Amino acid sequence: MLLILILFTLLSYISLRKNQRKMISRLLFLSASYILLSFFLWRSFDRALLNIPALIYSPINNAQNMVLCAIAAAIIFCLLQIYIFVSNKGYFVSSLSFNKRQWLTFVLLVLFAFAGGLIYTSSYWTMHDMGNVRFDQIIYIMSQSLRDTDLLKIREFIVKPLLSAVGFASAVGVFVYFFATHQLSLRNNRPIKKRKVFQSFFS
Repeated sequence: MLLILILFTLLSYISLRKNQRKMISRLLFLSASYILLSFFLWRSFDRALLNIPALIYSPINNAQNMVLCAIAAAIIFCLLQIYIFVSNKGYFVSSLSFNKRQWLTFVLLVLFAFAGGLIYTSSYWTMHDMGNVRFDQIIYIMSQSLRDTDLLKIREFIVKPLLSAVGFASAVGVFVYFFATHQLSLRNNRPIKKRKVFQSFFS
């Protein structure tokens, strides 16, 4: 993963170097998107997420991890090229930069999306993994000392509900931030006004 991340960051830098504004923040966002998508692909193909050799390098034993990381990097890089092409054509116009109050609203919105996603994915995972258990039984299990099986459950919780909630909150954050800070322009370079829902939150 690390090797492909370095190559992906270099290619992204080459693509973005014409626009030096917000270079570091965009590279960090692209790198985080690549890591998150790689983890989702690993989980989808039943690859261990806490595999240290696969995270740092990809030997022969982790060839599938490397292929999935390459696929994740290719997907994110293609989306970046589409965004650059559309922006250069003037179809999307950056029209707003968040101030402190808007950043606070945005962070609270993402945290709310994460909390909601975590509640849903945790309850779904609990009902399908532990069966039809009562809430007091869950509290009793959580209050007991950790054993080997409990550590496996914690790892499974991180891999399934927690990662799904992080992915959901990230998708919501990207969607809201993009449409709150960009305007669509289809003809005569006249921006189409943003929807009122974004104006009420971020204007």
